[in-house]
Amino acid sequence: MRSLEFIQHEIPPYILGKDFDMATIKVIVLACLVSPSLAKINADILAGELNRVMEDIGYKELQDHFNRLEYTTFPIDYSTVTQKVADSITAKFREMEEALHLLRTNIEQDFLSFSSKRTTRECCENVEYKYVNRFRAKVDFDSMCVTTSGISSREKKYPTKNGILNTMKSNHKKNPSLLWQYVGFENGILINYPATKLSHCSSYDPRFRPFYKEGLSPMPKEVVIAVDASKSMTGVRFQKAKDAVHRVLESLGSTDRIGIVMFNEKAYRPEKDVQPCYGRNLAVVTQKTKAVLRSFVNSQTTKGNTNYSLAFDAAFNYFMSSGNTITASDKVILFVSDGDNLDGDNALTVIRDRNEQLGNSVVIHTFAIGSLSDSAESLLRNISKQTKNNDDFGATQTGRYQRVTNLNHLPEAVGSFYSYSNNAISPKPIFTKPYVDFFSNIGLIVSMCLPCTSNSNFIGVVCTDIKLKDLVEDTTYLQQGEDTYSFVIDGTGRTLIHPLLPDPRDSNANEYDVDDIDNFETGGNVKEVIESMKLGLAGSKEINTTVAQVRGKLLMEGDKRTRMRVIYQWQQIKQTNFSLCIVFPKYAVNRILRDLPPSHTAFLYHRWDIASWPGEKCKQFARYATTESSVVKLTPEAFLNPTAYLDTAETKSSVKIMTDFISGDRSTNPGIKIAALNSILATEKVDSIWKNNQRKTHFILWRFLATEAGVVRIYPGVRLQQSYDHKLREWYRRTIANCNINVISAPYNDHWGAGKVISISRTIHIKRKGDHSYGEKVEAVIAGDISVFYFHQLILKMYNVCNERKYVCMVIDNSGFLVMHPGFVESKGLYFEDRLFHITNLEGIIAKSLIKENIMFKQPCLSVESQKEQMTYRVVLTFFNVNGLDRMDREGYEIRPIRNTNLFFILKIKKNIKDDQCCSAKNSEKSPNVVRCTSAPCDCLCYRPVNYNECENKYNATEKHIPCSAAPAVLMTNPIKEDNLIRNLPACFDIDCSCKDNQLDCYNVSGCSWCSVSMSGDLLENPFCDSQETCPVQVCHSKNCEQKCDAFDDLGKSKSNTAVIIVVCILLIFLSSLILFLICLRRFKQQKLNKKHNEAYLDPAIDNYPEVVRYNGNRAQIDDGHQEQKAQIGRRLPAHPPVENETDGVIYTVSNSVVPDTGVS
Repeated sequence: MRSLEFIQHEIPPYILGKDFDMATIKVIVLACLVSPSLAKINADILAGELNRVMEDIGYKELQDHFNRLEYTTFPIDYSTVTQKVADSITAKFREMEEALHLLRTNIEQDFLSFSSKRTTRECCENVEYKYVNRFRAKVDFDSMCVTTSGISSREKKYPTKNGILNTMKSNHKKNPSLLWQYVGFENGILINYPATKLSHCSSYDPRFRPFYKEGLSPMPKEVVIAVDASKSMTGVRFQKAKDAVHRVLESLGSTDRIGIVMFNEKAYRPEKDVQPCYGRNLAVVTQKTKAVLRSFVNSQTTKGNTNYSLAFDAAFNYFMSSGNTITASDKVILFVSDGDNLDGDNALTVIRDRNEQLGNSVVIHTFAIGSLSDSAESLLRNISKQTKNNDDFGATQTGRYQRVTNLNHLPEAVGSFYSYSNNAISPKPIFTKPYVDFFSNIGLIVSMCLPCTSNSNFIGVVCTDIKLKDLVEDTTYLQQGEDTYSFVIDGTGRTLIHPLLPDPRDSNANEYDVDDIDNFETGGNVKEVIESMKLGLAGSKEINTTVAQVRGKLLMEGDKRTRMRVIYQWQQIKQTNFSLCIVFPKYAVNRILRDLPPSHTAFLYHRWDIASWPGEKCKQFARYATTESSVVKLTPEAFLNPTAYLDTAETKSSVKIMTDFISGDRSTNPGIKIAALNSILATEKVDSIWKNNQRKTHFILWRFLATEAGVVRIYPGVRLQQSYDHKLREWYRRTIANCNINVISAPYNDHWGAGKVISISRTIHIKRKGDHSYGEKVEAVIAGDISVFYFHQLILKMYNVCNERKYVCMVIDNSGFLVMHPGFVESKGLYFEDRLFHITNLEGIIAKSLIKENIMFKQPCLSVESQKEQMTYRVVLTFFNVNGLDRMDREGYEIRPIRNTNLFFILKIKKNIKDDQCCSAKNSEKSPNVVRCTSAPCDCLCYRPVNYNECENKYNATEKHIPCSAAPAVLMTNPIKEDNLIRNLPACFDIDCSCKDNQLDCYNVSGCSWCSVSMSGDLLENPFCDSQETCPVQVCHSKNCEQKCDAFDDLGKSKSNTAVIIVVCILLIFLSSLILFLICLRRFKQQKLNKKHNEAYLDPAIDNYPEVVRYNGNRAQIDDGHQEQKAQIGRRLPAHPPVENETDGVIYTVSNSVVPDTGVS
């Protein structure tokens, strides 16, 4: 459809007139398109009420306050900002590397003194350590501990000196951001610092962790494992062979590829119930491919005889497959068997012929188990040497033959294959892909590792860890505008961080498989940027791209996409193979709030347990609270070092320093950014707004204010988690994505005890310079919670049609979720279900109609985490139904926009027939990422499978998909226990529920609930209002379910208010009477005076003769045409014109009235 702008450009200006603008055109056209007067419901009434609620929360006053504040504007220097962030990451890598080299030097110096006698504590010993927040575990910084692999066949040796421990302690002291420091030795021993308590120490073997393999042999590997599955392998042999395959899978990293062949008289590769590529191609090692291959191995059984030739033919087919060969890689076949084969030494011929095609680049390691014949053992030895190969096609890579007599050692022997490599040990450290820490619950970490040697012999790998979020915190908290983002890749295009990958701060994050940057940067001509970054170059490029922004709950609401012109600025992170790129909106500028004077009001920090709160404490639902003022919580973003803030427990001393600094004592800055300090001072205004408004708006349960600078205010004041970050919360992200309108959420359970609530919020903006309109930069979000019952009663009060049995009233948001539905307020209805309800779940007929009318439609995005195309809905009125849609005659409903909000009002005719649901009740309860979409146009929130190649770990056509935003991080929290504190506390507000005689008045007060149902489920004959504790969800939990209001007591309680009202009324009546008397007295005197001068002023005009009387000079003249009346009228006119209008030509129209009083005195 062509846009409305064509009217302005194509209609000639002489038709529109020079003063017509685009807004005027739109109003005229839209007014012609739809006549809202025909609607049964006027949604503007609810829109106005929601505006009032938003004003009660304090939006208008606070926005006006921010409009008066002064800001400094300056342009963003893209290159300088990028270089600064890159240098910060470089410094962290350098600190890790310095610690690593010190530790390696100490280990290599002390190794020869290692002894078989262990003096270091076992990590599994039952020792009680101290919990440290940064490690999310109990640790001891004064000691290290060891684990010893239970399958290791090598001599055990342990450190005897304190040099290693002292070095680790020194490293930790110099660089507190370091996490674990550890050494994995070739004999299966691990030394770990700081000491921590582990379980199953004997099952942990560092040699089969990716860090060990990559530290020893960082060259990518292509591995094929061929395992004998003949009848002779039945029993323990075959199980240990399977265990060996699992060990290999554990040891391989994300740069490696793998294939598996199980053989007897035939060769078997993974083909059934998996993608066909597993049977043809080597698969990139990912969580997904490892799971598929493990399943394949576990499903195999033994039968038949042995044929080596078929096994090697199948193994070499993996290497020969097109698109799989990595030029710079080790190609390895691991061959496990226990006996003779059917075709003699023909396997050597197959090996020769197939390896020649690969330049003899494949090395073969053979493992013999059981009691083999001499000929069988000889053959396996010759296979490892590839004795028939022709070196004219390339030097033959001699492998290793190993006879394993103890089956328990088979997994160790096969799993350690990478140690047989002849590759030179790298002097440079390697960086692992982000992975989940084995020892603690701290989310994703990155390891830096170096190999250790003694007398030029490899002895182990030394590593140190850092949290991914700590490494890249400068990119996470990059305050350069809402649409600015960054990403880091290595020289192969592997992505370390990106907004579309799991948030580094997420304590529940899983290891991700898809990490190629091409999967995330799909918009615009960005390939040139990526190739330059891979080469370690720096540059800048202007590109058109799409920026995604989460709209709330990701799987439910999807994300908002904005097409914009951006600047890609990239820079290498020195001394590493990583490069950083920051993407800036082209026209972005920094607008910083100017420094404000110190506060004269008390600053109240949220930590009641270590900061003294003034005044009386109270109970707000299930929370220990205060009404003295709002309390302030600072998020990690408010601090110069967010990691240090999160990792350090707050104390009474640290809170006092913070309070003094904010209150004006600037001698010691506790690490707070100046922007956060000014944000605290700028938002003080909201305290007086909230306290004043609370007296008249008891229906608002909670009030919030959260700023871009990392400041949170809440009223009534309660304590929050130290890790609380509003920018990760759904309500905040939803509001940012729907800025400049009132944003209302679907009902949800308040975790603070207020029951089912609805949040209403709005963005606060910085005023544009020289303009009273709001700029694009968001400064804060202000919000409040109201009860779902109050919202329902509000609708019933405003719309009589909603009280009629014939109709049902509903409200949906712009994602199709029900914000109000009759089922939400039924005592046995949907209230108790802790989930969102979509219109496709409950109102299928309307949903189908909205889809048919193109008002509701699916919006897809590609989830890189699940490799699925997720579907969410959007509700948008089109150009031709901007005022809504009336389908009462067809489908029995009408929909109207609730203007200035994200909501739509739906009026539906109630029918006795069951609604034709789009989404079954069973599927509606499931997460959208497990519900597969159907071919029907109206469907559940669901997913579609995409063409994803698991073996190559990439999408076949990413340019056709727009990636989903990553889910907001879930941060670690510790429970705040307040049950004992609030047990005997009074409510924060004096809630007199008992005498409220209707539902709206009842829910108009925070903490009140309408009792309408007994505990047995029967309707009460006389419903009444009581406290929410007595009557949660309208169900009376009291033994006496009767109204407790005493009319006389109530009168007594309110007699002072009544007296005031009576006195005011009497005064108003007296003043009105006095004013009326004075007016009459003045008029009487004026008329008396006028009669004295000219009696004509008092005579009435002649009825039924409207005439025009014109003064010509000082003479009154009657127009011609009424000669018969001249004499009569002339007697009633003053001889001279009014004093106030002495200009000639004053006209009076006389019509059934006296001539107006001219006011002549």
